[in-house]
Amino acid sequence: MSRKGLASFDRTADQQTKFQDLGQAMLRQREEQLRTQLQVFQNALVSFKQEHKKEMMKNPHLRAQFSQICESFGVDPLYMTAEDDIDPEERNNRLAIRIYEICQATRDLYGGIISVDEVIQLMTSTIQDGWQFKMDPHDVQVAVESLKVLGNELELVKIGSKMYIKSVLQDKMQIKSR
Repeated sequence: MSRKGLASFDRTADQQTKFQDLGQAMLRQREEQLRTQLQVFQNALVSFKQEHKKEMMKNPHLRAQFSQICESFGVDPLYMTAEDDIDPEERNNRLAIRIYEICQATRDLYGGIISVDEVIQLMTSTIQDGWQFKMDPHDVQVAVESLKVLGNELELVKIGSKMYIKSVLQDKMQIKSR
C-alpha cells in the first residue's frame, strides 16, 4: 500500500537519506581500497629502487623513466632510500633540499621565520615514501649552512634560547649590484 499526502514526503526523504548514507559508505570503502593500493605500489617502487640502484645509477634513461613513474604516483625518488644506504653528504643534501622546500611552503604562514623545532616536526610528520629523516637541531644547522654557497636566502638566527630559520627573498636590486 502506498502512502499519500505528506507521509509520502517523509518516506521519500527517509529513503534519500538512506541512499546518501549508503553512497558515502561505499565512497569511504573505495577510498580506503585505493589508498591501500597506492601504498602497496609505493612500497613496490621503494623495493625496485633498492634492488636496481646500481643499474639506475649507470643508466640515465632508466633513472628518468623511474622518476617519471614515481612522480605520477606521488612518490619523490629523492626521499625513498633507506637512510643507511646513503653517505652523510648525500643525507645532508637531502635534508637541505627538504628544509628549503618547507621554508618556501611556510613563508606566507610564518612570515619568513620558522623555528628549527617546527621544521623538524614538519619533516618527520610529512615524509613518506619509505624514507624517514632522523634528525636533530644540529643536522638542520649543518644543512642550512651548506646552502650558503647558493646565496643568503636561508639563514639561522637565535631569538632568546631558540633557533629559527629566516627565509628572505633576494631583492632584485641586490642581485643587480653583484
